[in-house]
Amino acid sequence: MNRTAIITGASGDIGRTLCDVFRSRGYFVLGTDRRTGATAANAFIEFDLREIATSPEKSNRFLAACRKAIGDRAIHTLVNNAAIQILESACTIRRDAWHETLDVNVVAPFFLTQMLADDLKASSGRVINISSIHGHQTKTGFSAYAASKCALLSVTRSLALEYGRHFTVNAIVPAAIGTEMLEASFKGRPEHRKKLDELHPTGSIGTPEQVAEIAHWISDIELPFLNGSCIGLDGGISACLTDPTSLSSG
Repeated sequence: MNRTAIITGASGDIGRTLCDVFRSRGYFVLGTDRRTGATAANAFIEFDLREIATSPEKSNRFLAACRKAIGDRAIHTLVNNAAIQILESACTIRRDAWHETLDVNVVAPFFLTQMLADDLKASSGRVINISSIHGHQTKTGFSAYAASKCALLSVTRSLALEYGRHFTVNAIVPAAIGTEMLEASFKGRPEHRKKLDELHPTGSIGTPEQVAEIAHWISDIELPFLNGSCIGLDGGISACLTDPTSLSSG
């Protein structure tokens, strides 16, 4: 297979797993992140995706670096995985935090797709946006993150309309995923971590491997009618109306 997958946020837990799964299935993987770190990508470019949103010149240099790293391979898949999560109250969140969140989580995926559109058309490729359940249901302190992930779902649908005759655009919508960052937030609170599992109808949260498997399936399957879809990976929690007076263990 002479396919290339470009995966953003490649140094995080989900990004590293995406790189590992795609590479193990025969893809040439180009990973990018604003920080270096362990990654299974064949090639890596350190780059802050906020530059995609704010600087056409730096965007063009990034695109040139991608083409140099890829060589004559076909760009088949773009996985817009990179995201930042700044937790601040809606009452106090700073403008720079708001704009940074939207730039990285929404604007960069949009313009990366636009920049790579000709390549994706040539390969009848795939764009896969990693959104979040926060695009539908959220909680206090997540105003910027929730807004960005909701917007990414809308961008997914809009791009699917614009480019659907040439390549597909879909989104994965995970709930809680067991990353190192999530596990660290429960350090010393095992009872709360157990409760998080129990809140999901499946009895457990998701894993980076499950996100990567769905992304690879979308990329690899010959199913062009799958376009503009926002695929939930949430253990059924989005269907759950929690009533503390009538909790059931199933």
